[in-house]
Amino acid sequence: MTRGDEITLTRAVAYALCGIMMGAGLTMMLDCRTAHADTLATVHVRLVGEPASDTGRRVLPREQWTPRAHLWLARAFVAEAGWTAERDHAAIAWTLQRRWKRAVKRWPTIRFVDVVRAYCAGLGDWSSRVTRRQRWVRGLSWGGDRPPGWPRKASWAEHVGHWRAALDRAAEWQLGRVADPCRGKLALHWGGDMDAPARRMRRVDCGDTRNTFYAITKAGP
Repeated sequence: MTRGDEITLTRAVAYALCGIMMGAGLTMMLDCRTAHADTLATVHVRLVGEPASDTGRRVLPREQWTPRAHLWLARAFVAEAGWTAERDHAAIAWTLQRRWKRAVKRWPTIRFVDVVRAYCAGLGDWSSRVTRRQRWVRGLSWGGDRPPGWPRKASWAEHVGHWRAALDRAAEWQLGRVADPCRGKLALHWGGDMDAPARRMRRVDCGDTRNTFYAITKAGP
């Protein structure tokens, strides 16, 4: 199977195939076009990545970069910064990676995907009530189908390309091809204009971003 191949599979097999390819060291994007029944999909395969033997540049350990982690990171990009804020997306990914590395020292079994879902308020994982926006963000899928709760007046056809680009961006980040725009300033938090940073948070320069990113200053004596 090569870039651009099209095959018809059951939807369940398509998603399973994604997991197999991830385990083999290749990130695979599945563009599922519904065929004659909901259980069938024509799958346009786009391979992004390289053989498993080339692991020197990978950001996360292989066992942490699961299909679920990939999917939830891309959802976090959209939830926290919108569709096309690429600099924010990169800064968010690197900030979450640092948060996971800190957390795993205290809780060795914590997974990267757990950190993504717990930290990103826009995903609504810990909200008592999921908003309409959180509902459709959480419904963004590998297949690129219109997510449940998508606004009626908005064209999904005009946004699905942005969603696939977010998935691609997450894959490229894991392969070490997306630089940290915060320039090594070790950002550990981000927030919007409505957020009030804690006393020990120090703003860091990540360039022109929608969010503001913060490092943590060391406690005094």
